[in-house]
Amino acid sequence: MAENNTSVQRNSQMARLIDNIKFIKENIGKIDEPIMVELLGTPKSGKTTLVTNLESTLKKGEVPVDKKRETAEYNPIEDKTIEEYNLWMIMELMKNLTVDTASKEPKVIIYDRGLLDRIPWLDTSVHDGSFPAEDARYFKGVFQTKFMEKYRPITYGFITSPEISILRKGKPGRLVNNETLTVYNAHLKAAEPFLRSNSEKFKMVNTDGYQGRIGDFVVDVMADITTDVRDVLVERINAKKKSEGPDFEEK
Repeated sequence: MAENNTSVQRNSQMARLIDNIKFIKENIGKIDEPIMVELLGTPKSGKTTLVTNLESTLKKGEVPVDKKRETAEYNPIEDKTIEEYNLWMIMELMKNLTVDTASKEPKVIIYDRGLLDRIPWLDTSVHDGSFPAEDARYFKGVFQTKFMEKYRPITYGFITSPEISILRKGKPGRLVNNETLTVYNAHLKAAEPFLRSNSEKFKMVNTDGYQGRIGDFVVDVMADITTDVRDVLVERINAKKKSEGPDFEEK
């Protein structure tokens, strides 16, 4: 019976996902700017698998999509314990964001750890002494600027217990260890009001319950994300219609 219920739920979520993608494909050309999505959270939470599947699914559905790589993957500074490592990532993310906010191309942009992700990581770095507290406060102040009003992504945070993260990695590492992840998760939870207030939509997902069910996790969250993209798209189309009045043209 439990397996049947799981199958029914998976089919329902897949149907919602397919319907959302069809709607997004047919209507995204009616707006003049990208819809931004940022995914962040505990290492080994399933985020990267989700990002890969989300990008692939949108492309198959013929939705224009642009995935931004996690900056840690190509940071030229190898020493993660020095301030310059975090600063390089912040500057790289700001550079990418200026290009994306200037774009008039209707598409979905997915940030695999964008600027909002830096908030709990900087607090974690302040805790371990690798980033000055005053510099962290300065960076957070950037979100109060007029420019950053342009970046209000649909944000999903994923929180995973240290035990599950280490299990998924196979063994403890420099970041994936009980002490670091306990501190990071505490800062992620503490940052939730900040993340929520700087997002167009926000959701925190605890992934422990999905252990051993990565397929269910991917489908469930993709269905939720595409629902949020669809809702934002409808809001922007309606706002454009109201702004342009009789001059509004369906594309």
